[in-house]
Amino acid sequence: MTGQVISTLVSHLWRQHRWPLLIMAAGVMLFELVITRLAPAPDEVSWMSGLVALVPSQLLALAGGEVAFASPSGVIALGYNHPFFLLLLGVWAVRVPSGALAGEIGRGTMDLLAARPVGRGEVVLAAFAAVAAGLGLLVLAAWTGTAIGLSVRPLGFTGSRFVSVAAMAWLLFVSWGAVGLLIAATRREAGPAIAWISGVMATSFVLDYLG
Repeated sequence: MTGQVISTLVSHLWRQHRWPLLIMAAGVMLFELVITRLAPAPDEVSWMSGLVALVPSQLLALAGGEVAFASPSGVIALGYNHPFFLLLLGVWAVRVPSGALAGEIGRGTMDLLAARPVGRGEVVLAAFAAVAAGLGLLVLAAWTGTAIGLSVRPLGFTGSRFVSVAAMAWLLFVSWGAVGLLIAATRREAGPAIAWISGVMATSFVLDYLG
């Protein structure tokens, strides 16, 4: 019974969030595809190194250090650390937890769920499954963009090199999704939940860059 309930709740969340998710997936795939077009060819690395030498050391460190520009793969890997990529995954890690818990309370639909034989744990598990699945789709779309880009513009390696990078991004934001569910469970409206989750996430990234 639990599996059937969770599946039904996940389907409900899919209907709520599918179009924004598909649009974000298309955007992130196109972005990573463009990154493969911008990456220097092996014979252009020396030219790129000369350009990097003109960049202030603080900005260079923020972008991942000089090693990130020392090879075509380093430039492509930057696409998985770019604010655009992180922002889209962050949007999903904020949107679904706040909508699935605090948002349902604010809209009054949580009362309908409570009137049915649905446990609190099942609601939370369904929300977590939706977060993880959506992030998986976004990360898969990003990696697909990289793989397609490398197939039409050979740079001496394939998209398989970035599977672990994409997996780590998925794990990071799944963790943030879990934190988002924890915060959303303490709020009664989606707006405050979004503000709290976004604030905590933004503070974490700022502290990471400052470190």
